[in-house]
Amino acid sequence: MILTNLQTRPTKTPTTMKTKKTILVASSSMLAAGMAQGAITYTLVNQVIGTGDSGYMLDLNSDGQADFKLFFDNNNSTKPCVLGTSNGSVFTPFVFNEMNMSAIGNGTPVIGFGTNITTQFAVGTNTVAIATDQKGKNEAYLYQNGENQTVGQWPAGQDTFGYVGLALVNTSVTPATTNYGWVQLELNYTVASPTLKIIDYAYQDIAGSNILAGQEGPIDIPAIYFDQGYPSPTNQTVAAGVTVKMNVVAMADPAATYQWMAGAVGSGVYTNLPNGGAFSGANTPNLTISNVTPGNQLDYVVAVANSNGSVTSSPPATLTVIAIGLSGPVPDQQFIYAGYPAQFTVTDIGGVTATNTWQRNGASLVNGGAYSGVNTTTLLISSVNPTNLGNYTAIASTAYGATNSSMAPLGIVYPDGSLYESNVLAFGAVDYYRLDETSGTNAWDFIGGNNGTYGSDAVLGASGPNPAAGFLGFESTNYAATFAYNDPNNLLPVLPWNLNTNAVTFTAWIYPTINEGNGGIVFTVGTNNMVCGLRYDGGYLNTNGISDGNIGYLWNDDFGNTGLWNSGITAPHNQWSLVALAVAPTSATLYIINANGVQSATNPVSHAVQAFNATEYIGTYPLEGNLGVNNFIGNIDELAIFKSALSSYQVQALYDYAAGIQPPPPPPSPITISKVGNIVMLQWTSGTLLQATNLLGPWITNAAAASPYILSPTNAQQFFRTQ
Repeated sequence: MILTNLQTRPTKTPTTMKTKKTILVASSSMLAAGMAQGAITYTLVNQVIGTGDSGYMLDLNSDGQADFKLFFDNNNSTKPCVLGTSNGSVFTPFVFNEMNMSAIGNGTPVIGFGTNITTQFAVGTNTVAIATDQKGKNEAYLYQNGENQTVGQWPAGQDTFGYVGLALVNTSVTPATTNYGWVQLELNYTVASPTLKIIDYAYQDIAGSNILAGQEGPIDIPAIYFDQGYPSPTNQTVAAGVTVKMNVVAMADPAATYQWMAGAVGSGVYTNLPNGGAFSGANTPNLTISNVTPGNQLDYVVAVANSNGSVTSSPPATLTVIAIGLSGPVPDQQFIYAGYPAQFTVTDIGGVTATNTWQRNGASLVNGGAYSGVNTTTLLISSVNPTNLGNYTAIASTAYGATNSSMAPLGIVYPDGSLYESNVLAFGAVDYYRLDETSGTNAWDFIGGNNGTYGSDAVLGASGPNPAAGFLGFESTNYAATFAYNDPNNLLPVLPWNLNTNAVTFTAWIYPTINEGNGGIVFTVGTNNMVCGLRYDGGYLNTNGISDGNIGYLWNDDFGNTGLWNSGITAPHNQWSLVALAVAPTSATLYIINANGVQSATNPVSHAVQAFNATEYIGTYPLEGNLGVNNFIGNIDELAIFKSALSSYQVQALYDYAAGIQPPPPPPSPITISKVGNIVMLQWTSGTLLQATNLLGPWITNAAAASPYILSPTNAQQFFRTQ
């Protein structure tokens, strides 16, 4: 007979550790009746078998004859299986059919760690008696039976620890007798080829006597175990108003009783908890405290007892209740371009109903004008102007009190009027790090407010592209940040951009001093370590075997299609270059523009949408969390982020503006025409709309038309173009 349980593997830290050998034991019920002692035989195995192995032969009663075979059934879709063997002894291993699930078949029923494995349990779980095999099979599959029905509780796709109850039935005597045991297994389906690990097993040699799943020896008083699935009772810190659960697992025979107790923190004095009010389960392994208040901030213990004695959990579990509901990121100081939006954000503790109020210079704000969201966790300022300057604070209030966030100053920045800066704004940048700081730790994002913090080894104030270097489109005091090799304290993490797009452009000015394989210019590491970014020198060697300073990129951690793609374009040392990565859904284009000319390369592959919802990095490639290893070596300046794929014209125009050159007019934009309901919509990206009733003209300029342009269709034909 085989019985099983899905169970998060308990951490075996009982009051007294068991010796791993044959141990004389008698259950308390037997001792009370004056019965003879028997023995529990415990065996530690720790053997792993795979799908191609012959299996493990388990001699449950240590008589030299194998009783069960544990293996992957290669004749039946390679399913994990426990098979009772015919060993020639008086003991016969029978397998029960699983009758308490929706699909009837020879799968495995469920028991828990510490469950009393007895005849009564077996009969109670199955509709057949001991020594009866309804289907004539002496095998059980751990999650799927021979008819491909899902039975048992060992799911594919997971790494599962659990116990299987075993029984040997002696049919040579009348009535038949049964001896019980257990085996602990780990079925791992998270690896390429699944494995089954036989951890340990034990056997009770008194026929008809019980054994507890996981029991290794005698139990004189209850033994407390802490279940990894419920690490309680351990210290917890929660917000007022949430529900708290504490759990304990105990091995006891006879069955244990439970009493949860609580007392003042650090007092060592405890009072029994009743069921009622906030408390439920006070006399079970699972204590629940609903809608916790500061009054529930106590030390908690549980006493586990039976007729043999009692034991109390130790040390106590301290419950800390936070009565106010503000936590997480605090609002960050911001400097924003005049006329651009700003926002401040805080986070309320989950589970707490809080009322939020934003204040400026101590005065509560109201919705209207430039302000919205004044009673939410996010305050929006639609267009920053001098009247919005000041110190902003969030107040979160609950039924148990209120708290203030830290103070976040809002400053205003006016563009200096340089050609380059003006056109970065005109082309629609959503984040802009000028990297002009000469001291301090803040790296300001003057558009998105997603500021960064320079590392302790940051070198600021290097000379950037400026008129002295031939770039008349910058101010003479334009500075840059310097990054160094293999220094985790010389990089720049910034707040998430939250772009959620696969149409984006990064532009930056770089001044490399030496080649560094995978030297990061700007990178993000998103959900599931999906890495995206622009790097200097992908490690490619030229025909002379020298690393040639390629520009490369990585998208969605796809090394095959993006990371290992060789752009073939290079940026020279000790010279300022404008570099850009323009990503579109079906392609990406890299650009390098400097005094030597224009280089570009396009990679025609698909690019998945990326969230950009984690820390972004400037000056490094955060490979597998080893920050600093792949730093850029040299100076970086003027990093801008655009939530669109800039055209080659726009990238070239940015360089022209930096050089103080007026770029030529943009080429006419193609027009996209679509039908929306009963109207027609025209869209274009640049130029002025012209229209005519005849393809040959005359063409009339529609100077008032702006994209998207809506018009109602008529019977007369119309032609449109841009110039």
